[in-house]
Amino acid sequence: MGQFIKFGLCTKIVCPAKEKNKIDKYYKSFDGFISDFEKQTQLKTELFNLSEKYNDYVFTIKDEFLEPDSLNSFLKDFFCDIYDREDLKIYCDDIYQDIKTKNSTEELIEFAAEKPHQNFQLSESRCSISTPIEHIYLEYEYIVLFLNGKAYMECYNELFAYMEKLLRLRHAHPQVWAMKVFLD
Repeated sequence: MGQFIKFGLCTKIVCPAKEKNKIDKYYKSFDGFISDFEKQTQLKTELFNLSEKYNDYVFTIKDEFLEPDSLNSFLKDFFCDIYDREDLKIYCDDIYQDIKTKNSTEELIEFAAEKPHQNFQLSESRCSISTPIEHIYLEYEYIVLFLNGKAYMECYNELFAYMEKLLRLRHAHPQVWAMKVFLD
C-alpha cells in the first residue's frame, strides 16, 4: 500500500461551511485569509472565480485556462520537462487530441473524470491552511497531469513546496499558478 505523487491542475477548491467559520473566527477580513492561503499554497486566487454555494466558499478555475488552445499550450510546455521526445508521442499526443474535441470546461472536466489517460484524470484531495491555533481544511478537485510511483514518506510538505516553486519558475503560463503537488 502507498500513495502516488501527483501534479495536479486545480479546477476547484472548496472551503466547506465548517471550515469557513474558522476563517471568520481567525481572520479580521476575508482578504487576510486569501493572503495566507496564497502564501501557504503558492496558488493565485486571481485564476479562479469565487462563489458561495450551500454556505461553502468555492473557487473554480476560470474557463480561459481550460480552453483547448490555452490548455494544450501549457501541457506541451509542462510535459516537455517530464518526458523525452519519444515518450511525448506515446503519452501525450492522444491527450492533446482529446482536449481539442472538448467544447466547454464542463465537458473537459467530465472527460477527465472518466480517467482516460494516466496523465489526465480528475482526482480529489484535502490540504490545510495553518492558523496560529488550528488548521483550515480545504477540498481540492484537480486534473492529474503527472502520476508516478508510490510514495512512502511522512514528511513531504517541503518537497512538494519546492517542486511547486520549480514549476512556477520554469513555466510562464498562468495555469502554473493553479498547480499543486498532491500525495493521494
